[in-house]
Amino acid sequence: MGNQFQRKPIVFFTDERGCHVCTSHWKDYDGYPRIKIGGVKMPVSHLAYERRFGPVPQGLILRHTCDNPACINPEHLVPGTHADNVADRVQRGRSAAGGKNGRAKLTPAIVREILASDETTCAWARRLGVDPKTVRSIRQRKIWASA
Repeated sequence: MGNQFQRKPIVFFTDERGCHVCTSHWKDYDGYPRIKIGGVKMPVSHLAYERRFGPVPQGLILRHTCDNPACINPEHLVPGTHADNVADRVQRGRSAAGGKNGRAKLTPAIVREILASDETTCAWARRLGVDPKTVRSIRQRKIWASA
């Protein structure tokens, strides 16, 4: 009976970047190791952070500075807002923008063709099945700027 409340040990290895990669606990859909404590599921990284620094400040989330969801190294975790996390993603080039977006109709090759072409914006839009604003934004380098 006393054994049922004993927590499974947290096992990890340290990779070349200093990440503590958790190998002992199941990972959620996004690759974050999870643990169940007192009937409540939580990320193992939160437990590691709280053991080292105390509770995550109210209203904030933990951001992985290493971009490794399996990492539980508290030194790689910093509190911040969701907006901070999104800004991190954009700054590190992990956003699903351009060709990385699974719903994108265009490819970098098509965008380069548009930029090199003298064909009208409306003609490209009709041919590709996109709004003329999309083609115009490409030509103005508002979107697909890195293509």
